[in-house]
Amino acid sequence: MLRPYRKEDAGIICSWLRTEEELYKWSADRFNKFPLSAEDIESSYEPQVRSGRFFPMSFTDDEGNLLGHFIIRYPKEDDNSSVRFGFVIVDPQLRGRGYGRKMLQLGISYVTENLSARRIDLGVFANNDRARHCYTAVGFREYNRRECDLPVGVWECIDMEMNLLKTQRLLLRRWMESDAEDLYEYAKDPDVGPIAGWPPHRSIDESRDVIKNVLSGREAYAICLKEDGRAIGTIELKLNGHTDMTDRDDECEMGYWLGKPFWGRGIMPEAVNEMLRHAFEDCGMQKVWIGYYEGNNKSRRVQEKCGFKYQWTSENVDVPLMNEKRTGHVNLMTKEDWLLRTAERAGNTDMVDQIWIDMYNAAKAVLGGKTISDYVTAGEVSAAVRSKSGRIYVGVCIDTCSTLGICAERNAIFNMITNGEYEIDRVLCIPPNEGKGAPCGACRELMVQLMPGKYKDIDIMIDYSKGQVMKLGELTPEWWID
Repeated sequence: MLRPYRKEDAGIICSWLRTEEELYKWSADRFNKFPLSAEDIESSYEPQVRSGRFFPMSFTDDEGNLLGHFIIRYPKEDDNSSVRFGFVIVDPQLRGRGYGRKMLQLGISYVTENLSARRIDLGVFANNDRARHCYTAVGFREYNRRECDLPVGVWECIDMEMNLLKTQRLLLRRWMESDAEDLYEYAKDPDVGPIAGWPPHRSIDESRDVIKNVLSGREAYAICLKEDGRAIGTIELKLNGHTDMTDRDDECEMGYWLGKPFWGRGIMPEAVNEMLRHAFEDCGMQKVWIGYYEGNNKSRRVQEKCGFKYQWTSENVDVPLMNEKRTGHVNLMTKEDWLLRTAERAGNTDMVDQIWIDMYNAAKAVLGGKTISDYVTAGEVSAAVRSKSGRIYVGVCIDTCSTLGICAERNAIFNMITNGEYEIDRVLCIPPNEGKGAPCGACRELMVQLMPGKYKDIDIMIDYSKGQVMKLGELTPEWWID
């Protein structure tokens, strides 16, 4: 069981730190003292516990004997979205028996049930293979490596993380090796895998291998009911390099399946909607692609219900795991469509303005006058251009002592063109002192020539402080190109 740390635990924890190397593997440079005393731990923990953002936990058996210990803390004072595990240790006489995994699983459940965090991370030294394998087994994945200069030498530290995505009924978490039996229970059903393009699982060992090698992607999650935390399906964002639907880092493909006993209860749309939020808000995606094979009407209905829009159909699509060809349908959700849909569902049309907010923030990030040379200055005006695909491109004005200068809007448009896009959706400019103003004649001329026949529908932010927007067609009602 998991309980709050008690003062009497400190002496036992110290007895588990038998060498200086073990001390630094456990606590890095937090103490820098060996041997460690109970008073050292108490004097470190006590003021942090009073902050309300530090939670030392102890793991015991049914008789109350201490088996392990770790701490949970908020690393940033003003951010409750992420917590960090630390000081993870198990009684040395009990290591290798699964107690570490069980303790961490209880810790993950504690965060899910009691804290608002959507992410857990931790650090482990590269020379601590046993601990690293334990963290991997419960679902943590590496995201960074760095060097730590310690009194005992320079050690490489591996930072690992897991996301915790929650809905009213569901927890979406990383797959764990201990999920193998639950995975097999549902993946062996011939009504589940084949319709999605993979054969039924034949054994628990096969399911365990799938967890290690297939469901181990950076954004692969087990779908669990909050009531028991057991895996009943999977959902994943397949990132660039792991999907053939896109080659862009700001786009991904979604895939999913659900155990048959849970069909018809609205679970899959609930999971998909949360993954869309995660994709656009947390992962910075601009597009989420998704597909289904002809005949998979349940998947088609989920995608329609969640707002995906049809894109194309392909015949004779290879399904290698089934050794056959099928007809495949592809749908898409853009960030703009998701924002609009989210606003409509919430009954709050103000959320639509988030697009302009994102553009303003992007332009603001590059605003700032700079003297490049005695003859060139830049950055006193900045602009953001949003393409039809939903991506935002920025530019700044460049002023010279001759006619070689360029406006911020044109610079942003050239940035868009350089990146292979040619249709503009919206334009926002931040003039000096953040005043108001419309694009100059040269900028309008470029937009007209770039999009003849379509330029009139481009939205231009005239006054951001008042939300005043005009169509380019209103600013240029009778242009020569017409």
